[in-house]
Amino acid sequence: MYKYILFGVLLIGATICIVIPLHLNAQWIGCTTKSCLYLPFVEERFGTPMPTVTATPTIDYTQPTSPPLPSPSLTPTPTSLPPSFNACQADPNAERAPNYPIRIITVKKDATPREIVQLQNVSEFSVDLTDWTMCSITGNQIHTGISHSLMFGRTRDYPYLGNGTIWNDIERDDGALYDPEGRLVSYWRDEQ
Repeated sequence: MYKYILFGVLLIGATICIVIPLHLNAQWIGCTTKSCLYLPFVEERFGTPMPTVTATPTIDYTQPTSPPLPSPSLTPTPTSLPPSFNACQADPNAERAPNYPIRIITVKKDATPREIVQLQNVSEFSVDLTDWTMCSITGNQIHTGISHSLMFGRTRDYPYLGNGTIWNDIERDDGALYDPEGRLVSYWRDEQ
């Protein structure tokens, strides 16, 4: 008959291990991770103490494998068009407007108290809109008030800062956005 003196629960980090004596002079700690630890226990056989076994940690160095992450793919930057600004006249490149790095989302022609152009930065960097030109094509007029930097991924409303109105509320009135070099950046087709 064997009498086991050590039997209990051991806490290692956040892992609870249960000491289970399996055979003479050693026991296995049932762990909830791959790493397990053998610890000595003291047993008594007919009142004669047995030698204790020295602790020997067993560590599993293998890491779980996961599929490799895909390499990030860069979105190609659309090619800029040649300068075509002509005092807000109809643009011959309207169909080829890159809508990059800034895109016209909409023109709120009937907004009160001011008409509003909504722009979105679709690039991966901030764009300074100082000296950019927003045109009302039907009236050949400039929508003043486009300025400051637009952070990447952001959308912003730009109210018309001039007197009266410029956007035609009754007929189709497309919008065109030009950079400081006069290149068409974005074109908005009025669905009216």
